[in-house]
Amino acid sequence: MRRYALIAVVAFAQAAAAEETSPRAALVRAAGADRFAEVTELRFTFHVERPNGPGVKRAFVWKPRTGDVEMTGPDGKVVAWNRHAKPDAWTEAAREADRAFINDTFWLSPPLHLSWAVPDVQVTDGGPAPLPVGEGTARKITVAYPASGGGYTPGDAYDLFVDEKGLIVAWHYRKGGAPAPTLTTSFADHQRFGPLTIALDHRSPDGRFRLWFTDVSVATLQKP
Repeated sequence: MRRYALIAVVAFAQAAAAEETSPRAALVRAAGADRFAEVTELRFTFHVERPNGPGVKRAFVWKPRTGDVEMTGPDGKVVAWNRHAKPDAWTEAAREADRAFINDTFWLSPPLHLSWAVPDVQVTDGGPAPLPVGEGTARKITVAYPASGGGYTPGDAYDLFVDEKGLIVAWHYRKGGAPAPTLTTSFADHQRFGPLTIALDHRSPDGRFRLWFTDVSVATLQKP
């Protein structure tokens, strides 16, 4: 009996060690998302500039420990909701705002969303690959979400290009898991906010599309 118990303990330890060194764990750790439980408030403003459409500007105040979120749109209107409450209790405006919130926080920190991802999200290490924006190579990590099982856009896939520090420096977004990229951008101007490292600037290879963040701030638990 003791022998089998020891085998089980060793197998568990090996599985835990493998998880700690997995591409998913490395991305989460490099971005500081493994310490997100320390965050009491996150503020940011999301901007988009594109050639074939109007610009976008949305400001958020998020208190992850309570689930409270406020979004201020470009018209100055504020929508508030609680992500710990059932969506059935949200207003229609809150449902639309939550879609924007999920999109915008995914751009803010893909590793944060990856830390919450369901187990059947596939994370594959493709090894060194040429950067899609700029010159040089980076480690290519592909993240593929299941085609069913929840979320606003199931089936999407992302090719993340990661530097030697484990930070994302570019990506391909592939809508619905399409083989060709739907959108390619850089991840640049990495800055530290509390425990989180965030890329503030994203541009397409031709420079015509730009997405960026301003007014980022992070409040954390007071240490004793």
